[in-house]
Amino acid sequence: MAKTAAGGTAMSLTEAQDAVHDIWKDVLGDEAPDRIGLEDDFFEIGGTSLSLVTVVAKMSERFGTDLPTGIVVNGATIDALARSALEELSSASA
Repeated sequence: MAKTAAGGTAMSLTEAQDAVHDIWKDVLGDEAPDRIGLEDDFFEIGGTSLSLVTVVAKMSERFGTDLPTGIVVNGATIDALARSALEELSSASA
């Protein structure tokens, strides 16, 4: 079953990962490394707890659902956050 984002459009895992990657680059700004991998830890590449709260807020906006800050419990990587966001979308639409 396809997950949906803002506007009800279907979003694949890859699209969700790309969205999270773009948000990380935006939030980290000039501090972001040139290359960020799917399994890179947000805190190890320069993120802080406060900037992660900003990431989750921007993800909520992008994914069109109110994501809890606790989604980071599964990990602070692009892959983990994208998967958690898609799970939240699935739960919200059920």
